[in-house]
Amino acid sequence: MIIQLESTDIWQNAKLAASTLIADRFTYPATATFNRNEVWVMNARLNELLDSNAVPAKHFAIHYAVFRPLPKPKEANNHN
Repeated sequence: MIIQLESTDIWQNAKLAASTLIADRFTYPATATFNRNEVWVMNARLNELLDSNAVPAKHFAIHYAVFRPLPKPKEANNHN
C-alpha cells in the first residue's frame, strides 16, 4: 500500500489524504513521480540487494498508482 500525504503549511504538518489498495501489491516501491494528475511508482527491486545470490535486474517496472480517498473518521457520539 502507498499512502498519499497532503500539507497546507509547507510540510510543517501533514495529514493522510489517500492510499492505494492493499490488493495493488506494489513490490518495494521506492520512487514516485507525477505526470499531470497521475502518480507513477517505480518498483526498485530492493529485494535483490538483500539476496546475495540474486541476479541484478536489467529492467525496472513503473506502475500507475490509483489512490482512493481515506474514509473519514467517525465522530464520537457524546449523547449520554
